[in-house]
Amino acid sequence: MLNSIDISFEEIEEILLQKKEYPVYLDKIDWMLLNNVSEILSFFKKASEQLSADQEPTLYLVLPWINKLKIFCQIKADDLAVIKQFKSILLKFINEKTWLTQLHDISTFLYPITKNLSSYSQYEKSSIHKATRRMLKTLNILEENQEIQQIGPIINIAKPKKKPKKMRKDDYSQEDVMLEFALASQDDSSEHDEDEIERYAKAKLVISNEESVLQWWKKWSINYRTLSVLARSLLGIPASSCTSERIFSATGRILEQRRQKLR
Repeated sequence: MLNSIDISFEEIEEILLQKKEYPVYLDKIDWMLLNNVSEILSFFKKASEQLSADQEPTLYLVLPWINKLKIFCQIKADDLAVIKQFKSILLKFINEKTWLTQLHDISTFLYPITKNLSSYSQYEKSSIHKATRRMLKTLNILEENQEIQQIGPIINIAKPKKKPKKMRKDDYSQEDVMLEFALASQDDSSEHDEDEIERYAKAKLVISNEESVLQWWKKWSINYRTLSVLARSLLGIPASSCTSERIFSATGRILEQRRQKLR
């Protein structure tokens, strides 16, 4: 409502001046204050709409939007006194009411554009990487993918022949060397899975505006098997309960006492 008044303020002012009713309605309205309040509320409205979207993942948007709202509420020298007070109240509300967990950190890390976590220290980045590994183990994603990775070498490589009991140190064929390397790679499969997080963090990746984050992870699942499974599981969590509340509200309007007697 404030935004519509702000947009039409000059037109309303001109009409009231023609009718000589300006002092009655607009004399006590500060247009600059109205404009500032409208701008702040419109910014929060946009954040709310994106964080409560129904058709797209929203969890990875929480940290960037909270950070953006805090920056937006920083007091400027040329702000009106009332706006300074208003921003202080909003900033206090954000700090008190926002509940952030490692799920938000990991989901932000799983979005290709924000995976570098530029605003975090190196220690904080390492902590998020460790938390991601713990979550992979908790969800048994590592174990499932280790079995998948072992299928290739086991099928393609023939069973090693029994080595003679007495073999000279320099008596190794090419097949023996390659086989030993393949078996060693299988033994270190858990280290390979852990390296996947580092490879993802260091890679230069892009995502188009037309592509959803779930579509992106489906496309890159060949390169990042374990992380793609985690991304599909974690990014399905909504950032807020607005969607479920809207569904219950709509259902409440349909299944009400007056409608139950319709024939």
